[in-house]
Amino acid sequence: MRRPMNYPETLDHLDAVIRTGIKYNLVNIRRLLDILGHPERAFPVVCVAGTNGKGSVCAFLESILAEAGYAAGLNTSPHLVTPRERIRINREKVSPDEFSAAISEVREAAETGWHPDDPARPTFFETMTSAALCHFRNAGVDFALMEAGLGGRLDGTNGTQPLLSIITRIAVDHSKTLGNSLRKIAFEKAGISRPGKPLLIGAQRPRIGRHLTALARFRGSLPLRTDCRWKGKAESLALETPRRTYRGIKLGLPGRYQLENAATAARAAEIIESLGYHIGEDAVVNGLARAYWPARLELTEISGRRVLIDSSHNSDGIARFLSELDSYPADKRILIYAAMADKAVNSIVAGLFPRFDKIFLPALPQKRAAAPGDILTLAGKNAPRAELAGDTANAWQSARRAARPGDLIVVTGSIYLAGEFKKFFTNES
Repeated sequence: MRRPMNYPETLDHLDAVIRTGIKYNLVNIRRLLDILGHPERAFPVVCVAGTNGKGSVCAFLESILAEAGYAAGLNTSPHLVTPRERIRINREKVSPDEFSAAISEVREAAETGWHPDDPARPTFFETMTSAALCHFRNAGVDFALMEAGLGGRLDGTNGTQPLLSIITRIAVDHSKTLGNSLRKIAFEKAGISRPGKPLLIGAQRPRIGRHLTALARFRGSLPLRTDCRWKGKAESLALETPRRTYRGIKLGLPGRYQLENAATAARAAEIIESLGYHIGEDAVVNGLARAYWPARLELTEISGRRVLIDSSHNSDGIARFLSELDSYPADKRILIYAAMADKAVNSIVAGLFPRFDKIFLPALPQKRAAAPGDILTLAGKNAPRAELAGDTANAWQSARRAARPGDLIVVTGSIYLAGEFKKFFTNES
């Protein structure tokens, strides 16, 4: 048995693992979990898939379970600043030593099952998913919440056997892998459902909601719709569900679109409660209020400038972001924008860029990133106030110099952009 890695060694190991690329199947994860002694069987699992909102639903549900007195593990992707963000329990990310121990455990299993030069050896995502499950087992959590990374049917998180599966709002994204229609994407997402187990279907376009229900029934799972109504104003909201009415709700995550995600999480908590776990009304109300999920309409002040950081990265997400933008009054709005090349950049910038007085386009250090020059070309007439800005650090300096105290700097377009930006102002790794 090899010595467990320290934290710097762990980061170096993960850098090497990233080079194995991406595999869209369940062969590796099942084999890896088998070698590890099936950590996913040590606790009930809730698996959450969807295009937008799945991370927020996970954060809300994690917080509700924590307020109910449970130890709730949460595995998400991607991370913003540090990979430790991907593994947390009750709103606290894993420590460097705990992270290293979990990755070391998975490394040992990978070396047992695969030759180091085997191109089929576990990927970064498979490694992180398995490490999260190992850490949750070692920590003795009561629940594990697993956010699907890509799709659902063949996503690494689908190597578990969930007590409850959840599908949040579906939109077109990752078309090359998941398909270029909502029905095809819905088919991939519905793959997380299990025979005889509940599948909670969040708010959807009506025809997609019906399609997901039919897919769930075909697979033998038990489809349930959110079926919730919000009443009141932001200062004191009430949520009516099929089970009870929650009053005096204040959400810990900003944005009106979070009402949809909060309702889904509340219904998920009720379903878990119906399966024999005690949660209660207070845990739902307090959990929704204390949820934490960074870079989602995150308003902060940096160097005397107001900055709004958001992770919206596809057409549906950007549209929801724009619906909230006027809630942040400003004399002028300055945008720092970058995107991945596989996104619908042309349609996104057509709606986004005209809302800003000045736009800076930095390059991201990711192979999948769209070149700033290509974004400028695609924007065409929508980008008279846009300019190339070198890297993200240069974009920030340019935006900071251009902004006055009454202005607002907005950072959006990619989770990776939000992460690069936040790295400037944190010492975490």
